[in-house]
Amino acid sequence: MEYEQNGFTLVECLVCLAVISVLATFGYPSIIASQDRLWFRSELATLVSSLQQAKMSAIKANSFVVFQVKEKGYLVFVDNGAGGGIMGDWKKQGKERVLIDYDLPAGLNLTTNLKLGRTRFSGQPGMKAGTVFLRSTSGTEAHDVVINTVGRIRSMKMVLKYCPTLPQ
Repeated sequence: MEYEQNGFTLVECLVCLAVISVLATFGYPSIIASQDRLWFRSELATLVSSLQQAKMSAIKANSFVVFQVKEKGYLVFVDNGAGGGIMGDWKKQGKERVLIDYDLPAGLNLTTNLKLGRTRFSGQPGMKAGTVFLRSTSGTEAHDVVINTVGRIRSMKMVLKYCPTLPQ
């Protein structure tokens, strides 16, 4: 009497597990790296969007809107002197409206070459130009967000190994 064999043998199952474990060993770091890149790009898009919102709010209200880098993030507020503040003094005072108060997640560093870490947009031509530097603390990702004197905002990817003197 002959038996019909169905299924897999133990050796076939072990070979399959070995192949899967080798693929997982080599694939896991690239999956983690791509997740980190996507997370960084999401934070970069949030930063650029916040700067664009500051610019559009200044044009719409025909008033000063300040973008200020703080220790762990950034602040965007209308510098219109509301509630006893002083209009155009670059400082959040009185009841001046905060548009964005954003804290960066751990693992990111935000610096700038702007004097006192701030710039402002207005409904009029001309503003203080500069660059905001967004870096991952692991050193794998770096982008510069450049703001020119007419308010154009653009993002530039930096290659860290060729730029050792960039601000950290």
